[in-house]
Amino acid sequence: MKQIGFFIQTNNPLSGDQLILLKLARYLSCNENYKVYYINNFFEKDKKYYGGSNIIFIENNKFDEGIFEEAVFITPVNYLANLVVKIKNLKTAKICLFSYSSDSISWLSNNLGDKKAIDNLKRLISESQSCAYMDPSCTFDIKDNMNINKEILIPKCIDTELSERKGNKPVTQEDGTIRIAYYGNIDAQANNFLENLFRNFKSLRISKKVKVSLIGKIIDKNFPSSVFSTTMGLAVLIFPGDLEGRELYEYLTENIDIVFATDYCSLEAANCRMPVVIPIMQEKSYVENRYVWLNEIDKYIYHWNKELLSYLDYDTHTLKRIIETIYEKNEGNIIANNCFEYVKRNASTEFCCKKLLELMSKTELTVEKCLNSDAIANCVYDYDKYKKEYNKDFNSFIVYRNNGNRELIDPKALSDTKKRIESFSKIQNTYNQKIKAIRKQKIIKVGFIVIFKSTFPTRTVFEVMRRSTLFDPYIIVVPNIFSSRKTQDEVFEDTYNTFKTEYGERVIPGYNSKNNEYLDIGNEFSILFFANPYKHLVHKYHDLNYFLDKNVLPVYANYGFAAIKFWDEIINMDFYNSVWKVCIENNSNYEYMKKQQAIKGVNSIVTGYLKMDLLANEKIITKTRPVVLICPHHTVYGWKKLNISNFLRYSDFFAKLPQQYPSIDFVFRPHPLLFSNLESHKIWSSKTIENYIAKMKSFSNVIYDTSDNYFDKFINSDAMIHDCGSFIAEYLYTEKPCCYLMKSKEETYSGLLPFGQKCMDYHYHALCETEIIKFLDEVVLGGKDPVKKSREDFVRNELKVNYPHAAHSFVEYIAKQLKRNNKFMNE
Repeated sequence: MKQIGFFIQTNNPLSGDQLILLKLARYLSCNENYKVYYINNFFEKDKKYYGGSNIIFIENNKFDEGIFEEAVFITPVNYLANLVVKIKNLKTAKICLFSYSSDSISWLSNNLGDKKAIDNLKRLISESQSCAYMDPSCTFDIKDNMNINKEILIPKCIDTELSERKGNKPVTQEDGTIRIAYYGNIDAQANNFLENLFRNFKSLRISKKVKVSLIGKIIDKNFPSSVFSTTMGLAVLIFPGDLEGRELYEYLTENIDIVFATDYCSLEAANCRMPVVIPIMQEKSYVENRYVWLNEIDKYIYHWNKELLSYLDYDTHTLKRIIETIYEKNEGNIIANNCFEYVKRNASTEFCCKKLLELMSKTELTVEKCLNSDAIANCVYDYDKYKKEYNKDFNSFIVYRNNGNRELIDPKALSDTKKRIESFSKIQNTYNQKIKAIRKQKIIKVGFIVIFKSTFPTRTVFEVMRRSTLFDPYIIVVPNIFSSRKTQDEVFEDTYNTFKTEYGERVIPGYNSKNNEYLDIGNEFSILFFANPYKHLVHKYHDLNYFLDKNVLPVYANYGFAAIKFWDEIINMDFYNSVWKVCIENNSNYEYMKKQQAIKGVNSIVTGYLKMDLLANEKIITKTRPVVLICPHHTVYGWKKLNISNFLRYSDFFAKLPQQYPSIDFVFRPHPLLFSNLESHKIWSSKTIENYIAKMKSFSNVIYDTSDNYFDKFINSDAMIHDCGSFIAEYLYTEKPCCYLMKSKEETYSGLLPFGQKCMDYHYHALCETEIIKFLDEVVLGGKDPVKKSREDFVRNELKVNYPHAAHSFVEYIAKQLKRNNKFMNE
């Protein structure tokens, strides 16, 4: 049997246009008489593309060229040198190259030698008929190759064999609504397209309603504020989420008449039998009124800026003409079928595999010819020397080579990191002397610096110390100086009065709002607990740095349970590496700290999750109906590393649940920042927010909860539906079932710490409304909880460290560090 080796050597799972390699390999392994190999570094994510097929996976470090004597190798053009290094002894082996990006051509030009050598290599590739291109933009010079022979193009492809789609029903205009969608990542280019689209709509002066569904991930930090300023009063924006597969098909066919999309998204939309329009997409804002129907494309390019569209010379249409075609001429079904047939003819995996087989029959490029090229030969020679000395792979060699044969790590960066760690080590070394000085004190005065009444993670420690004969604890309320003066004063007064009412003289004001004076507590306390790691929120008198040269032991505990990778940013702050002790929830997070933190966990102690001790004090209330918490997160906008909120996708659905499930009592408890974020970023108006809250409150089986304490809701509920970070671990303390809302399983898990992933394993997962309904029907109402036993075992054995005595254990630890006896009084 003939052999085909698909070769690549990536440092990350395949993505985007790279995936065409696996699509082609999968199809050939299942439909042609070839033994197909996929050679790369191992990534679990890639398995979903080649798993279940006849592809034979070989890891790069286990590659043996001896089994490939009769093989034809297929590799992206920028991996040619990597491949030749692997198979340099297979002199007659044939090679097919594939260019899926102009960047791959640039990489080849910039990394393999001088201009003359590269020009000779390009000539060899051309004369040997060995390279296929995804489209003309992927060639050596797009302007010279705009009319390139289609025989050497292998375009983008999708799986068109999912199912035969039914045609859309003719567009009806009973409500006079124009229903369009943008499908794709909502990034800076999409932002500019939408602004231009709404300008075009304004110029039409149409009386119809316009509804625009934005289907995809919101990844532009400036979205949607700029777009909303353009759409005000013109269109209603809908956020269905990042849909795919059957869910995408159903949403489009039921709710949309025209889809605007580019690249693979345009093909996927056409595969759903939708009329598809490709707009201009570019990084800079633009004013233009030219659009192209997908079925009128003839060069396999599905993404362009203004300049490229002019080069392509396609027939273009104004927005007015597109709207007339669909809504006045009622030709939506005709356009949809034309787009669908275009994809079947030009973008199916079967079609692209036929093109690849043609390339394999024509290529005259061999390993021997490559080694006769100075660009490749010199690269292979240099790599052999590098490998003998360093024993690293080809990718490391390229970095080494481009750095002028310097060490792979930038010396300046290495020096700066070393200095930073040395600085932290000096700070840590000062604490031994401070401890010796503090030991001499009869009573240890302890301060707890608090900004917000709702953010006091070491409250349990304060409570325990109140009963101690050794410690004399006080709460110091300080203002948030990052807010306006008015807000600063209001929040400070509210927080101070709340704690003053509860703890009396044990609460100290760290601020005089009348005189705008900040209290200097530098020499007042021997131990200080911080509730905030951000220096910009507080006055310098209340920032950690102010106390580093004083006889003070600073301590920090996370307010939220460290379950998500956003913690990475926190643990490498100067603050986290400078405090005397950081309280860590469990051994898993401690091991993670040892790997990720600059000082490798030197100042960490596993205490358990301190604030959860309070859960044990909550009283259980007798009830006759199931109670479900709905807790949406606030990250609807601008969070790159904490993009977990699904509220815009499910807001309407949440408002339907009380009527759909009259036998369930719902507690709607959004994150305190959710609605303020929606308003401040102009996603929702204040009126929309008021109406939404009023609607939720109008249901007799809904409680709208904004109280500071949520542990009473935890203990008296039966289940939770949420997409928050800290609740991933916190709600598990109740040992009750929990449903987590995901954009995708892969995205959710990749954003979690190892222990967060463990916690997520004991959740039910919802990727759509149907799965939320299943959770309510089967788990909450039906009582079928198959995860119950394993969840309880996990919580009791791994999660509840020192619970419910974590604070008591930590206070005892501090006393031992000070070598002092500590007793507790009964108050």
